[in-house]
Amino acid sequence: MDCSKCIFATGSPQDGCKVGRIEKFIERDRAERKGDFYSLSQFCNMYRDQTWDGGDDPVEKVIRQTKTSFGVAICDDLANGTEELEKTLDSVEEAITNYDIKKVVVILSLSAARKPEDIVKLVNRLQSKGMFCEAIAHRFLFDDRIRETEVFQKIANLTYFVKIKGGDTIKPETFTSINQSIFHDLEQIICFESQDAIIVHQNIVKSEYFNHKNFDHMSSTVRDFCSEKGVLRLI
Repeated sequence: MDCSKCIFATGSPQDGCKVGRIEKFIERDRAERKGDFYSLSQFCNMYRDQTWDGGDDPVEKVIRQTKTSFGVAICDDLANGTEELEKTLDSVEEAITNYDIKKVVVILSLSAARKPEDIVKLVNRLQSKGMFCEAIAHRFLFDDRIRETEVFQKIANLTYFVKIKGGDTIKPETFTSINQSIFHDLEQIICFESQDAIIVHQNIVKSEYFNHKNFDHMSSTVRDFCSEKGVLRLI
């Protein structure tokens, strides 16, 4: 792709980019001058042409649209008490607060045997702070494929998937660090690891999940592969 029709390209011949992307592409040797504009060897998700409605502030709008999004599945098997789920929510809530409440969706995958008032309390904890949280109460927990399908359908359009169990934690800077890597530094990383969590790009999940039919097995395999190839990022 090239910048010739992008509304954020400045100058002719091109001398810059209103969102600062071309400078980063040049720095990473992924942009080459061809004629009056740059040609890119990597897709730019901030490219917008004249048909796009940028509103009153196109730069702010495109940043909002393209900022990295996350789907977090917190899974409960009744082996742990509500206190363990609270511990996990503590870490996830802090990571969301440090990032952007509009870019993270939390799905609580809980046993239907839990008290309804406990489920409502867990959901309201995040919702009361403007965060998106929803609970699914499963009657059967033993079929991972059915359970995971119900959960991940809720977050299928988000950029990265995270699955953790009650009692697990992630670092406070998890989402911020990943967004810095992907959105700002334009690193091509598909798998991150933060304490108890493996965070995997949605494209990998969609292409690899059915080879494993279990998210934990799949994410562990992807993590090991990325580690061997030197493309796993530890947070």
